[in-house]
Amino acid sequence: KKLNRDAIADILCAEYGLKMAESKRVLNTVFDTIVESVTKGETVSIPSFGKFVPVDFPARAHVDPSKPVGSPKVWKEATTRVKFRPFKHFKECVAEGKVAK
Repeated sequence: KKLNRDAIADILCAEYGLKMAESKRVLNTVFDTIVESVTKGETVSIPSFGKFVPVDFPARAHVDPSKPVGSPKVWKEATTRVKFRPFKHFKECVAEGKVAK
């Protein structure tokens, strides 16, 4: 079972009496703010949930696993990826199968 953006928007509508367009704007603002902050190299921390951390990976030589052994290495450029690190409360809720409210 999956929970997507539209399903979260429906929950916001039901919980707070928002119209669908309003809930989608709120949701998009939250997601856009998280992406913008992490893109700037900032860590985004949401209490009782987790944090989004940008992680820098240096440039390196890479072996393409789809190529035969002994093939030349491919150069991978430096990049930044995002990692999500759940906080203790989040992990405990998932492990115990309980719904956090």
